[in-house]
Amino acid sequence: AEVLPAEPPKELLNGIIVHKDRADDGESPAEVGRVHSFITGRLARLSSQIDRPARHVRSQQPLVCGEDHMPEPDFAVVRGSDRDYLERLPTAADAFCVVEVADSSY
Repeated sequence: AEVLPAEPPKELLNGIIVHKDRADDGESPAEVGRVHSFITGRLARLSSQIDRPARHVRSQQPLVCGEDHMPEPDFAVVRGSDRDYLERLPTAADAFCVVEVADSSY
């Protein structure tokens, strides 16, 4: 029951807390790479075309995929509005599309 420092960022995958690696290939995993930033920025611009009362975009937010699996995908289109998730996190069943931008990590 240790408290984990906020940096570097982490996520829960298959019951294991792993460090997020958003670096360019061969660069420091502590930095967000230029390519990752470019692609996630392009995805973010799609939000205005996707957001509707029946669906919305979430970026780098938790998505419950099981008791021990809660990734934070770079981009996800989920059912309903953001207000629908004030009391709970969205699950895989709520997701229409999930995108993870990766170059140096899986």
